[in-house]
Amino acid sequence: MEDAKRNNEKAKKRNVGFTIETKPDYCQQKHVDMMLDYGTTRVGKFGVQSLNERVYKIVNRGHNLQQVISSFQIAKDAGYKVVAHMMPGLPTMSPEEDIADFKKLFEMEEFRPDMLKIYPA
Repeated sequence: MEDAKRNNEKAKKRNVGFTIETKPDYCQQKHVDMMLDYGTTRVGKFGVQSLNERVYKIVNRGHNLQQVISSFQIAKDAGYKVVAHMMPGLPTMSPEEDIADFKKLFEMEEFRPDMLKIYPA
């Protein structure tokens, strides 16, 4: 990454957009600081998938709900738009729980992504 950053800084034809796609556990303050340092212009997605702790454990997602909340806030505070990826139909989730997750995602101030991508499981 350091080499790519240096090369881009001196190139005749420069890369003007740099998008990172990540998960909430890799979008905490230290990660966002690195993204800013590398010149990242957009955080292209947050692999949220669900807002249910039970699902995170079952699918071995590697993050928890608190990390989702903090990653949204940290990214927004850094000036990034937040794109949430959700996956209705994950193991143990009922259609009613999926709908409740979508409502929470847009009604609760902790979330409210700028964009949403849906990947049915």
